[in-house]
Amino acid sequence: MGHVQTKRGNIIAWIVILLVFACGIWLLFSRDGATPIDESSTWKEYRNTKYGFEMKYPPGWEVTEKSDNISGPWFTIFDASETPKVNPPPYDHFTNQSHVSLYPNGIPTEGVIGTSATSSVEFPISLNQARDYLLENGSAFATFASPKSAPASWGPAGFIWMRVRVPDLREACERGGKEISIEFCDPLGGEDEIVRYGSVDEDIYEIEKQIIATLRFFETAVPNPGENIHVDIPETGSVVTSPLIVEGTARGSWFFEGIFSVAIVDQYGKVLGQASAEAFDDWRTNEFVSFRSEISFSAAPQTNLRLVLSKMNPSGLPENSEQKVIPLVAQ
Repeated sequence: MGHVQTKRGNIIAWIVILLVFACGIWLLFSRDGATPIDESSTWKEYRNTKYGFEMKYPPGWEVTEKSDNISGPWFTIFDASETPKVNPPPYDHFTNQSHVSLYPNGIPTEGVIGTSATSSVEFPISLNQARDYLLENGSAFATFASPKSAPASWGPAGFIWMRVRVPDLREACERGGKEISIEFCDPLGGEDEIVRYGSVDEDIYEIEKQIIATLRFFETAVPNPGENIHVDIPETGSVVTSPLIVEGTARGSWFFEGIFSVAIVDQYGKVLGQASAEAFDDWRTNEFVSFRSEISFSAAPQTNLRLVLSKMNPSGLPENSEQKVIPLVAQ
């Protein structure tokens, strides 16, 4: 009788083992076959038609721009929860804040000096080079990347920069393994070395890597000879809904105080919606400047529409008037 019970116990034990094994196999394959979550599905998209790039960024992060005749354009995606009051974005490559920035024409100053290594960050574009800048403990706190195939509107010094804020950052100068005063530091002379101490938030670093992974370059449209405005979005004949995003480039003469007028009209000329197109950069130039507008309108489905872009004409003189009209269809 005892022998029978032992045999029965062994059978039950094997059944339990097989069930556990089967469950493990099911869990493994069901996990591998699951649809991956699109982490950027709720992210916003920033697109710049003048410099031919687009990127996505998560909730809690924002985008800001800067352009002047000295430093050129800067575009910064930054963690809004860290935004300082004293030194607001956009940031340069020295700013100790978490940000991903693009500088299409570079920055007219020296680069960051310190320990660096070939970057481990995966970029979705081809690069000339990429370097990670390291803290004393070996952690990367910043990455420099020089794109190989940037749009034609970029200059040869253009670069991409991502940096994680180091809240406890301490910078020191060492010579022969001994710390010396920053005042007497000469890191370009070959003997002195800038060493940075602190810690980084790896979660923020991963977010910045994901932002970089959404970067896409595209060639910017070249206006036809004699053309003073070019519309990239929407294209002629597009089926559109409200609100309509309008993007393109126009000569600075089209703007006044950085704006010009945009309207949606029906086939009879009735105005269905109006808005202003705003310049991204300094409009006080005769060169082409990127603009963007968002215009709301109400129209029945299949209504023939016209997008009318009107040059600002504060003088009121007929010879200074100019319009561009793009046929559209309401969805």
